[in-house]
Order: sequence, then structure tokens, then C-alpha cells
Amino acid sequence: MYQAISGHREINFIHHGAGGTLRRSVEPARLVSINHRWYVHGWDRDRRDWRTFRMDRISDMVVTENRFVPAPLPTGDLVEAIQASFAGDEDSVASNPDTRLVVLELDADPATAASSLHRIDGALEPTSDGTRTRYTALVDSHEWLLTVLVLSDLDFTVLDPPEFRETVARTAQRFGRAL
Repeated sequence: MYQAISGHREINFIHHGAGGTLRRSVEPARLVSINHRWYVHGWDRDRRDWRTFRMDRISDMVVTENRFVPAPLPTGDLVEAIQASFAGDEDSVASNPDTRLVVLELDADPATAASSLHRIDGALEPTSDGTRTRYTALVDSHEWLLTVLVLSDLDFTVLDPPEFRETVARTAQRFGRAL
């Protein structure tokens, strides 16, 4: 999936959803974790619309040789697109008005990042060279995200917001005093 997203290659798969089993052709844009499940968000070529598919409901996936130019997200904003996908799901952090957005760059490829990050909703995007990952996290607590990052053992750079950068700095100072 990561190679398809970073290489802008169409994927074909069978999706087993509530409405039945359908074959889909999708231009994958992002991998998203919401409520402890992974989803692929992309342009559904059959429906000619943006769709979000649960990864555990996908089978027989094939990465094709068909390349595409990524379409802009319908809202122009990844978080808004994710929130729209989960509108009405009261249990989703994406639909919570108190959700905070944190943007990080992780010193890991997307596959390693996905296997190391637990219990944080958000989207993973490979950087242009594919060796690092841009992580757009949706959180209700900066402290919880920092705990997950410490446990993940991944190096990271805070891109946004300044408040999370301050939380990291305060915690680093406190840890430094413990030595």
C-alpha cells in the first residue's frame, strides 16, 4: 500500500462492506488510523468520488502499473476530509470538536511508523524520498501523544503546533533533571 501511495499507482481490490462485496479501483492518497483501525483514503475510480475503505475489509489487492496524478482533497485539507468520512460516528476522535491536530515528521518509513504507533488516530504520508513519514495526528491530549511517541522509540520532529513543541520541551527538561 505504501508503495502505491508514494508511487501514485492505482490499486485494485475486493472490498467486503456492509452493502456486499465489490471490486474497486482506487487511487490511494493516504493511510489513516481511526478508532484503532487502518483505512485507505483515496479516489474511487468506479464511483468517481473520494472514499475511505477499512483495510481489514480489503482482499486480493493488486498494485497496478497505472500511474495517476494525485487529485486534490475535496476540502483541500486532510483533517476535514477525514472528519467528513467519519461524520456521525460519535465514537470517532475525528468527529470530536475538541480534537487537536499535531503534525510530525518521523524518522521511519511509513510501514515502520504504522507498526510502532498505537492508539493514535491520524494519517501517514511518505516523504518524497520515502525514508521518513509525515504524521498528521488527531488527538484529544498532547500528553497522550507524547507518551505514545516515547513508547514507539521513533525519533521525530514537531512541525506543528507550537503548543505541542512546548509540551515536548517541558517533558524533555523534566526527564533531563532525572539524570
